[in-house]
Order: sequence, then C-alpha cells, then structure tokens
Amino acid sequence: MTIAAPFAITVSPAASGELEGTRAWLWDALAGTGLEERLPGEGDAGGCAIASDSLALVARTAFEVVGVVLYALVAGTVSCGTILLVGVAPPHRGAGTGAALVSAAAVDLAERGARTIVLEMPDEERLSRGRSLLRMQGFIEEGTVPDYYRDGVALVILRRASA
Repeated sequence: MTIAAPFAITVSPAASGELEGTRAWLWDALAGTGLEERLPGEGDAGGCAIASDSLALVARTAFEVVGVVLYALVAGTVSCGTILLVGVAPPHRGAGTGAALVSAAAVDLAERGARTIVLEMPDEERLSRGRSLLRMQGFIEEGTVPDYYRDGVALVILRRASA
C-alpha cells in the first residue's frame, strides 16, 4: 500500500530487526503512559516485544521507517484481533501514515479471520490525536476503567469491525 504524503509511504510487514530504530521516537511519545511496555525491544524476534504471535507492519519512505503498528489475533477468542500499538515519527504525523497503518492492520486481521478489532489505551491528553485517528478509522468507545494506569488515568476500550 502506498499513500500520498510529503514523502511516498509504503506499508508492509516489518523485516527482522527493523523496529529497533523506532524505539527512540516511540519512547518519546509513550513514556509515562503505561504503553511503553509494548515498545519493540532490542534483539526481539522481528523486533516485537509483546509475544511471538504479534504481527508488525511498518510505514517506510525511501529512506527510513516512519511508522509502526503492532497487532495480533487474541488467543482464546472467537475471531477477535487487537491493535497493541500505533506510532508515527514526529515529522510524519498528520500526513495519513497512522491511518494507513491502522487500515493495513485491519485488512490483515480480517484476512486472518478477525471480525472485530479491540484496542485498549490510556485516557491521556497527549494521546488525543491518536484517539481521534482511531475514531476516524471507525473505532467506537466501548467503555472505560477508572484509575487503571494510575490515579486519574482511565483505560479506554475501543472497538470496530475488521475491514
């Protein structure tokens, strides 16, 4: 998939070790939110820190990786997928990169049998742009769990049908 942006962006599966270079800008965006534990770690298989069955897509320009989405089928459910993390490098935010990553993950999850996609995230002001992106991608808020991440920061549960 290629999208029009200041630089042409291509979305495709992450190559082994390719996510390690995303860690710095993802950390800057997520530190203190409770999501930093989901960051790709050094030396992880495929660069994915969550589980061996997690999947990763990256958005690339001709020069570098500028976005990542981590996602998986949810074990023990009937056709449910989850998006674990979406991140876009600061210079590429607002140009459609995040939307392309979420769309591509939804298509892949549907092809793997998911009918529903669930996403959990902190109700943090600094993540509001990401939450807006998810709403534009068809996610609806299903519920919240107060004080989940820390006092005053709820867990927000979002859902949408797969592609």
